Amino acid sequence: MESLNQQIHSGQTTTIQVEHKRNQQDIELYDMKQQICTLKQTSQQQCADLSVCKKELCEERQKNTSLVQQVERMKSLVENLDQNKEELIKRL
Repeated sequence: MESLNQQIHSGQTTTIQVEHKRNQQDIELYDMKQQICTLKQTSQQQCADLSVCKKELCEERQKNTSLVQQVERMKSLVENLDQNKEELIKRL
């Protein structure tokens, strides 16, 4: 009789241990799914931020190109002014 009780107790203990392990795995799985969702959201936000940064970079490059062209024009104007100044000085 006692042997039967021990077997029942042992079986119940094993069942409890298996259920506990399964519960732990379910919790770990849930946590991993939550982490995946969080990572996906973070990734989407970073992609959106990157898109905005790329747009801003493109705009800044266009401004830079425009400024470089303006600088070149200004240099040319200064050279012309210098030449005109020299010619005026020669005439005087």
